[in-house]
Amino acid sequence: MSFIQARGLRKSFGRHKVLDGVDLDIQEQSSLVIIGRSGTGKSVLIKTLIGIIKPDGGRVKINGIDFYDATKDEKKGIVDNLGFLFQGGAIFDSLNVEDNITFSVNREQYLTPEQKSDLAVENLEAVGLSSQVLKLMPSELSGGMLKRVALARAICGKPKIIMFDEPTTGLDPIMSNVINDLIMQIRKNLKATTITISHDMNSVRQIATDVIMLDEGKIVWQGTAKEMENTDEEHVDQFIHGKLEGPMSLI
Repeated sequence: MSFIQARGLRKSFGRHKVLDGVDLDIQEQSSLVIIGRSGTGKSVLIKTLIGIIKPDGGRVKINGIDFYDATKDEKKGIVDNLGFLFQGGAIFDSLNVEDNITFSVNREQYLTPEQKSDLAVENLEAVGLSSQVLKLMPSELSGGMLKRVALARAICGKPKIIMFDEPTTGLDPIMSNVINDLIMQIRKNLKATTITISHDMNSVRQIATDVIMLDEGKIVWQGTAKEMENTDEEHVDQFIHGKLEGPMSLI
């Protein structure tokens, strides 16, 4: 059985159909990357998988548990094992680095100041930052540092499922490679299942074990990262090579 299984996911906003019967199987400890043009439902899909957005129809099972029929305790067990790196980082401007990283864990466990500091330092080290940034405010950090702090927060609870929404957006090529390398290390160290949205084909090639492509609310292609490079499927070929001509409308 797949670790994460979705069947018939549908979601519309008004007359705009975003997901149109998505079926998806994600294996445990795999690295799935979702590609596709902007506005094709990628963010809605991953938020639907973990209950941030409720679908209009369809089911999601995580480790054999039907997420939408789960008991309160079952759902909490799933949510407690989730990490999410939002596209913009979603760092709290009014909190320092330590409080940002430990925010969710501290709400659950009420950490002592020493425990909070130790936990923040541990996760900073996991993303290649030193304890010197512990008390800094977000406004004092570079874009790459902000992204790594957001990543440290996402992994603070040692989740088994981690979602990355455009993790390298706005970063230079070198820092993008740093983030990609961290994603691969974290997946290995935590034995986590990762789901990433990316338009950055270099990132896709680096981190993906499996790839799906969404277009007009449907999965139009799925396969391994290696198969992506060799497929003659027209949507994928147009997207990964940036072709103006192909099955996807440019309007």
